[in-house]
Amino acid sequence: MWNVFPFITTLIHLKLINLYYWFLNITFIRHNLLIYIMALKFPNSTGECIYFTRRADDKSKIIAWVFKKVCPKCEKGIMEKPRDEKTGKPKIRATEYVCSKCGYSEEKKAHEESLTLNVQYTCPHCGHEGETTTPYKRKTFEGIPSHVFECGKCHKKIAITKKMKEKKGEPDTDEE
Repeated sequence: MWNVFPFITTLIHLKLINLYYWFLNITFIRHNLLIYIMALKFPNSTGECIYFTRRADDKSKIIAWVFKKVCPKCEKGIMEKPRDEKTGKPKIRATEYVCSKCGYSEEKKAHEESLTLNVQYTCPHCGHEGETTTPYKRKTFEGIPSHVFECGKCHKKIAITKKMKEKKGEPDTDEE
């Protein structure tokens, strides 16, 4: 009978650990305040990312990034654009991604559709601060190719546009 005691204490310990992790992942509702705990991993450097941007307006802030994907074949290397033999720099206009360890290659379009865009934001409409993920694919939003995601509170669409793009139909407001 005493041989079972360590086994039972181990099970109790594992249950407590599982309850702790469950507690971290649930939604807390206290004093009519809804708090979502989401922990997106922030990159240590932009070298870990295929795409990284930091934008700020009068009302909103957006930080968005896409991590490089691990090779689906060897699961040891990282999928990157091929490098130039002479300079060692990545070929910017390459049409494929290549594993750094085994040499496995994947078409650019198929590779980028499988990636996920991570976003930390402050909503320009309601001021809500949140985090979300969305597929890494540009959509046309108000006439501009952009990454589009939805605010977690007011559910309005927020776009991450290319830096110098303007909405169609809006004249420049340069004063001379």
